[in-house]
Parts: sequence; C-alpha cells; structure tokens
Amino acid sequence: MATCMKAVLFPGCAANDLVQGLGDLWFRILNKIFTDVDYLKERICCGMPFLLSGRYEQAAKCGEKLLSFVENYDILITGCPSCYRMLKYFYPEKLGISSKIEVLHLVNALYDSIRTKKITPEKHVRIRVTYHDPCELCRHMKICDEPRYILNSIPGLDFVELEMNRSESTCCGGGGLMRALYPRISQEIAINKILNEVAPLDVSAIVTSCPFCKYVLEDAINFIGSSIRVMDISEIVLMAIGG
Repeated sequence: MATCMKAVLFPGCAANDLVQGLGDLWFRILNKIFTDVDYLKERICCGMPFLLSGRYEQAAKCGEKLLSFVENYDILITGCPSCYRMLKYFYPEKLGISSKIEVLHLVNALYDSIRTKKITPEKHVRIRVTYHDPCELCRHMKICDEPRYILNSIPGLDFVELEMNRSESTCCGGGGLMRALYPRISQEIAINKILNEVAPLDVSAIVTSCPFCKYVLEDAINFIGSSIRVMDISEIVLMAIGG
C-alpha cells in the first residue's frame, strides 16, 4: 500500500445513516496514514442490497455510478465489509464491472500502517475487549488475522477471544438483509450473542470492523440494558496513537 497515492474514503450507507460520526472517525485516522485523502460526500449506495434481493441490473447501475465518482483516485478505502466485498469481488466477478482503482478495507490500511510503522500505537489503552468478526470481512473476504494483529499491537489492551471466532464466528444478526426482513429475529440473534458469548468474558467492550454489526449489536445491548460498549476498530486505534 503506497500511502503517497491519491486515496478516497467511501463510507457507505450504514456509516452514513446508522452510526453517527463513524465516517468522520475513519477520515481522521486515514489522514494520519495517507498524504492525500478525500472524503466522498455523495450519498451513493454500493448496490449490495439490490444484489442480495436479486436485482442485478440495479446493483450494476449503483456500481457504475459509484466508480464514476472515484475514477480519478488510486485507492478507495471503506470501513464497511459489505461495500468492500461488493467493490472487490461482486463488481468484477458477478456484475462484469472493472476498475483500475485499488480497493482496501480500513483494516487493511491500519494493518499495513502499523506493520510498517507508519503509525505507532504508543498510548496504553487499559480496557478488556473482545473482537466480533463481521461475516463479510472474515468468512467471505478472509480478513481474520489482521484485526487481531492490530489489537495485539496496542499497549495495555486486554484482548480475549470469543469461543467462536474467525470463520466460526456467529453472525451479529444483521447479515443478508435479515435486519430489514426479519427485525425481531435479527435482534434476538444479537441478544443471544451478547448474553451467551460476550457477557461471560467480562469485557468492557466489543470491537468490530463493520458499521452494521456495530449498529445491530448496540441495539441489542441497549435493549437488554447492558453496559458493554461496541467500538469500531478505528476508535481504539485512535486512542492508542493519540488521535
């Protein structure tokens, strides 16, 4: 990853509409990594909901529109695993849409930057956390070890694994349009994960790398009245680098 190349942040619908301020958080940390990075403010959907509902033509139209806005950039970064999978896999493999732009998930950028010492987590973050693997990011796109490298690089952090983790991780309850089509079942899945998997670990926070997972898990936590926080991985890295 060349940090001198021209980069653009594409936040996606979940970060724009469901998790207030998350896109700004991502942009703050990307400014510490790239010398030239912009924030795509246009409200454009990557097309994933259309793809999942079988509307391939509409999904392709979304993809072509999005790529027309970023054609002058070298790198596109998103913190949304669904957008990442859509851009990286579904566009070229299923929709026949090609682009020269390099696509990264934010975790890729953080991992490379910490590994090459572009950014250095030096401040102690003394909390006990676990990590929730987003289905799209780990199970489908095989980005499982990188978030753990990031968390283990943070001084003072007490990181404990869920019993079911990586590709065996249970879903937050929001995947595959579940939240839109079956909201009650979606919430029950999330509550079950919190009560049966997370709470026994006695953690202060769940860290994840997906805005929709964050939204669904926070909703479950609020519903049951738990004090556990849900943190995006960028938030905890910013704490460690003094951002």
